[in-house]
Amino acid sequence: MPRDTTRPAGPPRDADASRARIRAAATAEFARHGLSGARVDTIAKRAKANKRMLYYYYGGKEALFLAVLEAAYARIRGEEQKLDLTAKPPVEGMRELVTFTWRHFIAHPEFISLLNTAWMTLTLPLVLLGPGRLQERQKLCPPSGDRPLKTPYSVAMLAGTCAAAMWVWTWAH
Repeated sequence: MPRDTTRPAGPPRDADASRARIRAAATAEFARHGLSGARVDTIAKRAKANKRMLYYYYGGKEALFLAVLEAAYARIRGEEQKLDLTAKPPVEGMRELVTFTWRHFIAHPEFISLLNTAWMTLTLPLVLLGPGRLQERQKLCPPSGDRPLKTPYSVAMLAGTCAAAMWVWTWAH
């Protein structure tokens, strides 16, 4: 008798929704516990996914962290582009950019936490050990998404944003 290979009844599978749930759960876990303290089991449980799917989509915890960080950057940069700062005088444009950034940091405290983790675990070792370290890290953990951290310039941008975020957070508290 032939096997029934049809899927059991239930909601249809949605890879994009699964990835989004995993990223959302990972964002909370990384923001709360950092890269080294975050647990893949906890992320999978919160995302209502299994660990195999997490590894299938992201390859591992460090690659997932980079995907979370890239998504956070994409969100702030997407919102920032809506400001239309080029149409304003420089001082007014800078004031609006700083105000926007400050409000974003307040509205998304997980962003500050992610930046601190990135600075301490990804950027700082690259800065201290030199640019060859970037290529070594990328072999182990290739970036995902359309905003990869592939150049020393993007690492410098990450470092600058991390430093600015830490300064703002320190000043606010």
